[in-house]
Amino acid sequence: MASKIVCDDLKPGDLIEIYRPVYQHWAIYVGKGYVIHITPPSERGEPGINSIMSAVEDKAVVRKEKLWVVVGNHQHRVNNKLDDKRTPLDAWDIVSEAERWVGLEVPYNISCANCEHFVTKLRYGQASSSQVRSPHIPPPAPHTTPTLAPHPHCPSPSSPSHTPRSHPPSPLPR
Repeated sequence: MASKIVCDDLKPGDLIEIYRPVYQHWAIYVGKGYVIHITPPSERGEPGINSIMSAVEDKAVVRKEKLWVVVGNHQHRVNNKLDDKRTPLDAWDIVSEAERWVGLEVPYNISCANCEHFVTKLRYGQASSSQVRSPHIPPPAPHTTPTLAPHPHCPSPSSPSHTPRSHPPSPLPR
């Protein structure tokens, strides 16, 4: 399994995979011991029963927290798993875009808009998740602008049910 990592070994923009009992949680390292990740609105730091309930949530909150608070006692590792297939965006751009989302409520769907989708969108400009696979989720069409919710049955930032506290940041430039 994964070993514990030390903040000195991390680079801003690194994807952090956290092994939780039933699933992997994902966060993005933004420097000085902090990560940005999405969680159910009722959850803070180390997960409790609310983490299991996140499977039925339709919204999440973008949070910036200390890495050690988010990982707790769980194994974790750097997993920039798509670097061999996609070119990561510039670290400064990744971090500044991630920071712009902190505190906002975003659509959440375990199949197509989860924590892994969120961090891969920040790092690569395209959302991706290997944790949840569904035969009903087609791959994105070539030359389309990726979003946090690419599937038509997923909520989108423009849907009436999505009410962020302020307007979400504009998408990353191409």
